[in-house]
Amino acid sequence: MKIAIFAPSFLPKASGAEIFHHNLATRLSAEGHSVTVVLTSSAWKQWQQNPPSVSYSIARFPSLPVKVFKRFPALGLMLAGWMMSSLQIKFRFDVWHVVCLDPTGLMAMSWSARSGIPVVFRPVGDDLSTHAGIGTLADPQLLALTQKLLPLAPAVIALSKGMVNDCLALGAVPDRIIEIPNAMDAARLAGSSARKSAARETHGIPSDIPLLLSVGRNHPQKNYPVLLDAYQLMQAQGVRFQAVIVGRDTEALLPLIAQRGLDEVVRCSEVKVDTADLQQLPPDALLSWYHCADVFVMPSLLEGFSTAMLEAAAAGLPIVTTDGPGCADFIRHGLDGCMVPASNVEALAITLQELIESASVREQWSKAALARAADFSWEMTISRYVALYRKLIAEPHPAGTTDKA
Repeated sequence: MKIAIFAPSFLPKASGAEIFHHNLATRLSAEGHSVTVVLTSSAWKQWQQNPPSVSYSIARFPSLPVKVFKRFPALGLMLAGWMMSSLQIKFRFDVWHVVCLDPTGLMAMSWSARSGIPVVFRPVGDDLSTHAGIGTLADPQLLALTQKLLPLAPAVIALSKGMVNDCLALGAVPDRIIEIPNAMDAARLAGSSARKSAARETHGIPSDIPLLLSVGRNHPQKNYPVLLDAYQLMQAQGVRFQAVIVGRDTEALLPLIAQRGLDEVVRCSEVKVDTADLQQLPPDALLSWYHCADVFVMPSLLEGFSTAMLEAAAAGLPIVTTDGPGCADFIRHGLDGCMVPASNVEALAITLQELIESASVREQWSKAALARAADFSWEMTISRYVALYRKLIAEPHPAGTTDKA
C-alpha cells in the first residue's frame, strides 16, 4: 500500500504523537508498505534543520492553506483540498492517515468527502475536548466545524474508551469509530536492577531515595501545579523523596518549584530526540528516567491515551494518576496503580506517601503493570492499522468515486 501520514507536528519534537507516528511509519515501511509523512510547513522546516536517514519519505504541505484556515476556515479548507489533490496526483496514495484535528484533520475530512480518497483520522486527545483552557474545541467556531465534518470521516481512531465517547458526542458515525490504542516496545523498556543502578548513577540519584517520575510536556492539561502542591504537602509532612518532571518546556515550572521551596526535591528535564539516531524511540535519555524511578505519577486533567503511562507500565513502574478522561481507561484502580480525583492535592499526596512507604504494594503494582503493558504490542497495533487501511481501500467511499487521482 501507499500510505500518507499527514501531521502538523513531527520529530525532532519528542511528544507521544510524534514518537508514535515515527515508529508507525518505520514499522509499516519494514512490512513493505510505501510510507510518506506529509508535514505542514512549520514541521517540515524543523525536520529539514537536521534531516535524518529514515525508511520512509517526507513531503511538504504548503503553509498557505494553514494560514488562511486560521482566519477564513471555509477558504482554507478549499485551498487545502487543492493542495491535497495535488499531492494525491503526484504520489497516488491508497489511504491517508491524518494526525490531529486542527488543522490537518478538518482539512482532510473535508477533502475526503469531496474526493473519495479514504482518510483515517487519528486525534490525539485534547483536540476532541471542549475543556476551557485545554481543549481545542473550547473554540466555538472549531467545535461547529468539527460537528459538521467529523460525521464525514471514513474512519476515526479512538485511543481509549473515553475518546470513543468524545467522538460519539461530536457526531462521528458509530461504526466508523475504531478503537486502536498506542503501543510500545516491551523489551526496550523493561527495567532491571542493573539498569536502575546505572541510571541512578547517571542522574545522581542516591540508591536509597524514592524517585517519583512524571513525563509530559508543560501544558495546562498535565496539571503540574497540583502535583507540585502535593509534593509541597509531602515535604511538610517529612516524607523523604525526590521527583523529576520530564518533558518539553518543563523548565518553565522552575519558578513554581522555587515558590514552594522544592528546589532541592524536584527537578525538570527536557529530553530531545537526536535525529542522527532514530533507530529506537523513545530515546535512551527518556528510558534512563523510567529505569531509575520507583513510581510514575500522572496528575493530568485528561488524556487521549498516554504513551508515557504505557511506557511506565512496561518499565514496571507502579502508577498513580487521576480519574480524568483517558487516564482512567488504562489504569485498573488498586491492581496496577491508583486513581485519585483530579486536582485533589490531599488525595494525591496521601496516595504517594503510602506508596513510598510500602515496598510490598509497589512490587505488587509493578508486576501487574508489566502484565497490563503486555496487551499493547506493536505487532497487534500494526496489524489492526493495516487491516483498517485495506478495508477502507476495498470498500466504496461515501463520495462514490474510486478515482485516486
